[in-house]
Amino acid sequence: MGDKYEDYEEEQYEDERPSRRSGIRKSDDRPGKVQAIAIMALIGGIYAILHFLGMGGVSYGCLCIWPGTYYALVVGIFGIMKGSQLLGADARLQTPPRGVAIMMIIDIINGDVVNCVLGIIILIFCSDPEVEGYLQGPDQHIEGPSYSG
Repeated sequence: MGDKYEDYEEEQYEDERPSRRSGIRKSDDRPGKVQAIAIMALIGGIYAILHFLGMGGVSYGCLCIWPGTYYALVVGIFGIMKGSQLLGADARLQTPPRGVAIMMIIDIINGDVVNCVLGIIILIFCSDPEVEGYLQGPDQHIEGPSYSG
């Protein structure tokens, strides 16, 4: 008989425990889409550099004449830089990585389908109002009252 009472007591206390996932977002919590954008930019940058090295290695240096190989290197460097900035502590001060996403899409000229898809997804995520509200950029500041005389 004591077992039933203890089970009832445990069920009662389980309902009273605070949830770990409350609907209230702390000011320093970054949205999941911002973290997804950062990870996709980082993965895209690493993949672009590997694609650059692979194109040069497979062609035994013959593709070094094609300027697109160097473009893949630039996309890779920019993707890694932007992805690591968005994963850092000051991610709120960064601008949305629309330029890097467009560069990743243009990298399709090198046959880089992975970066093209990642760039499209990043652009879609950047248009989300929650992401736009979180990524303010360094030029966004709170405006005080305007003094027009």
